[in-house]
Formats: sequence, C-alpha cells, structure tokens
Amino acid sequence: MATYAKTFCELHTQHNELFSDRAQRWIDDARKCLQMALVPFVRPFNNGNCQKIRERAFDSYKPCYIIPYPEVASICHMTRRDWLRIFWTLKTAFIASAPIAYSSLQNIVDTFNECSMDTEANDFGHIFKEFKLTIDLIDTPWDNLNKDQSDQIAVRIAHQIARIALAPPQRWGWYAYGIPLTSMQHSPTGYKQMTIELLVADLPGIVNETLVPPVNITNVEFNEIIMRIENAVIKGNLLIQIDNGTYYVSQMTYCLDAKCYATTENYSAPPYAPKNGSNNNAYCFSIIFFFLFTCFFCILIRFTALY
Repeated sequence: MATYAKTFCELHTQHNELFSDRAQRWIDDARKCLQMALVPFVRPFNNGNCQKIRERAFDSYKPCYIIPYPEVASICHMTRRDWLRIFWTLKTAFIASAPIAYSSLQNIVDTFNECSMDTEANDFGHIFKEFKLTIDLIDTPWDNLNKDQSDQIAVRIAHQIARIALAPPQRWGWYAYGIPLTSMQHSPTGYKQMTIELLVADLPGIVNETLVPPVNITNVEFNEIIMRIENAVIKGNLLIQIDNGTYYVSQMTYCLDAKCYATTENYSAPPYAPKNGSNNNAYCFSIIFFFLFTCFFCILIRFTALY
C-alpha cells in the first residue's frame, strides 16, 4: 500500500506534462483527499494500528476518486487518454509479489468501472488491448472464488501469459482482474469456469507525449505479441500452472469499450484434455506393475511347489 500511495502522490509532480488540465486537477484533489482521510492517525492520542490504517485508506478510495471535493474533479470525468496514462504509470510501480499494492490498484479499476457514464471506445488499439478470457478451473483448492481471490489469480495468469507470449512485464504492460459472474459456469467438459479481463499495453507508447509509439517498429512488436496470444489460445497452449492451481484459457474475445460491454473476434481453444504424455506414463506404469505382479506370482508358485 505504501508503494501505491507514494507513486500516486508523485503522479502530479513527475508526470505533470502527460496529463490534461482536468486530469491534473483530479490527481491533485484525490491526493489531498486521501491524505486528509489519514490525518486522524497522526494525532498522538490515536491508538490506530496498521490494520486500521489500511482499512481507512481502502474505505477512502472510492469517495476520494469519485468526488474528492464536491463538483470539482472526478475519476468519472477522465478521458480515455488520461485514464490509460494514470493507470499504467501506477501499474509500473508494482511487482507481482505485492498483493496489497495490487489491491490498491484494483480499487481504482473497480471505482472507474462503477462510473455511470457512457463507455468510451478504445481508440488506442495500436498500443493497448483489452480482452475477456474464459478460464477453465482444472485444478483449484476453492469451490467458489471471492473477488479478491479471482483478482489475484487473474494477475498471476496475466504474468504467465506474458511469459508464454515472450513479452516481459518490464517492457510491456500486463494486468488482469476477475469479472464477477451471477452464476457459476461450466465448460463443455464439466470444469468450473471464471472470467477475467486482460489488459495489454505498449508502455513506451502509453507514456509518449502524443500517446503514440515512438517508432513504427513498436507497432509491429505489439501486433506480434497479440498474435502470439491468439495462436496460443487457438492451439490450446494457455494451460497456466501456478502455486494455487491449474487454469486453462478456453476462450478469448476482444473488448471494444472501456467496460468490455461490447466484444468482437471470438477465439476458442480445443476442449481441455490431459496431455498424451500423462496418459502414456500411466500406461507404462500399468505395464510395469503387471509385469512385476506376474513375476511375483510365478515365483510364489515355484516356491509353493518346492515346499
């Protein structure tokens, strides 16, 4: 959380020239609002602990983002250009092993998605893509995932997809979060499913002053990465194994707007089935077991005949 707060506070001073006047006002107002929310904890008579400070900070995000000061600035008035720059500037400060920082980042995403505004089309497809992924839960310790669990799994899946697509997060922007479902879905092969939204960005293009790639080759590289993801889905190669389970990307579609209400270009993977190698191993073990059992039985018969 400290990483997030420090980065948010430095947005205005370090990246001032990248944002519009409206965005600069929102950053400044939201920063002051978040700081004021924690003022009671610096008073000497306050007995607040780390958990209480964290809870107060998290409770302050939504009101400070939406209306830091009445009728002045709001995240809901953010343009797509400003939103991309703010989000990815914050995102680049985090690493995959910082769940608290990611929870803070996810809070700003959730708040932005709750804004009651018309969704804005993605006019920056040359450097930013959004996807909706359907994930088959092949092996997971949970029967039902809550929001925090699905968000954390989504982030881990995004980083594994980055590895498969040969696009390191230090150079390319990767993020994902869970999309709540009204009811549990199942794949044709019977596996439970979750849905996540995957965000992929060309970071140098995002922070460029004109929000375009600095050189044409960046477009080519970005398109190649997207094509690798598409091909990996179609071939069924996105079988993700992380320490809390095994997940299979069974479907992917492009988002046309900021909230992924409209989608296009659906890509489907073949139904998940265990790899042939695992079946072959089981077959080999069964042959070996049968051979050993037969040998043991023959020895037992011979031993009985002798005595």
